[in-house]
Amino acid sequence: MGWSVEDMISERVPQIDEKLWAEHGDMVRARVRTAGPDTAEQAGEMITTASGLLAWCATEFLPLRDDVVFSDDTVARYVAVGMDDLSDSSRATYRSTIRRLLGQVTASSQPIGRTPAKSPYTDTELAVLFRAADAQPRMPRRRRLSTVFALTLGTGFNSTDMLTTRGRHVSQDPDGVVWVQAGDDGRRVPCAVEWEDTVTAAASREGDDGLLIGGSGSKNTLSMLIGDMVVSQPEQRPDVTRLRYTWLVRQLAAGVNLRVLSEASGLSTLTILSHLIDSLPEPTDGDWLQLRGVSR
Repeated sequence: MGWSVEDMISERVPQIDEKLWAEHGDMVRARVRTAGPDTAEQAGEMITTASGLLAWCATEFLPLRDDVVFSDDTVARYVAVGMDDLSDSSRATYRSTIRRLLGQVTASSQPIGRTPAKSPYTDTELAVLFRAADAQPRMPRRRRLSTVFALTLGTGFNSTDMLTTRGRHVSQDPDGVVWVQAGDDGRRVPCAVEWEDTVTAAASREGDDGLLIGGSGSKNTLSMLIGDMVVSQPEQRPDVTRLRYTWLVRQLAAGVNLRVLSEASGLSTLTILSHLIDSLPEPTDGDWLQLRGVSR
């Protein structure tokens, strides 16, 4: 005999961190019950989707409360930037399930995914992050955090990329350009000059098979590295998404070809770039005159 809806909600154990699920699973189950799935299969899909959202919120260091995890703002950000590793079909399924979860319990009718993305860091904010990282009591953690900065600000990598990038994925071409590949099958990106030494040092230190950011290689490696930082204020912990957006905005401001930027960033669409336009420097008269074209 198959499972009932309640059996699925009560017994389903999603593939996320066991401790995270033990502490916050009841919140997810309550949300799914309120949404009122019609079948056990629907209940299972909701558990999977809601737990994925919960796990993402944990990596973003958001308060793990129902009113935060399942808020329109959080869900919009998750849809916009938290599904980088999902296929288009899986992303569509998640969106549909999330709408069901929210539609039963929220009054807002704003379309999912319309909330502006996180803003990139300013130079002042980056300086705060760098000081906090340099102030960590242990040298290995300071080095690993520096590598996180190098892979986000230097190559535009996201969290998933950093959990698959190892020492063997760093190379240097005959012209001295340092290239980093996002895992065995990922895209290959030239590193920003200012971060080349950090990347090559990490590759040498960790060896061919070691993660560039160090650690065990579990899915919690990056979140634990950042979460265990000794800081006086939460904003002193780096937000990987904002670091990546900082890299994107810098490339846009430098006039990098959009096709190159799309391939280098791994973005399947350019939608996220439209959210970052307001973060670009104000155009100068010279910028406007570029529209006249150049003689050939």
